[in-house]
Amino acid sequence: MPELGCTPSQTIGPFLSITLPWPDGPDVVPDATAGAIRIVGRLTDGAGEPVPDGLVEIWQADPAGRFAHPDDPRGPAPAGFRGFGRCPTDADGAFWFRTLKPGALPAG
Repeated sequence: MPELGCTPSQTIGPFLSITLPWPDGPDVVPDATAGAIRIVGRLTDGAGEPVPDGLVEIWQADPAGRFAHPDDPRGPAPAGFRGFGRCPTDADGAFWFRTLKPGALPAG
């Protein structure tokens, strides 16, 4: 696996946890969705140590490049596609998401 550089630090806050509960957690699509994929990763700090109290979020397009948003002019996303997921890291910094492979977005 290639060595990747660090993401720049984003030390701001404190944050309120009012909006943190997300009932679907890491499931961008329901469990039995045809074509679902699982994305796994590990969050580490600048020294390569796991971050056990991290929170990873994704927001993505569906396989047709549409977003689960009423303002997307290309029509609705597939039933059950949420377009968003949130996963806390475990003690080893691990996280995962169940989703669909996103499609290409139109140019412009």
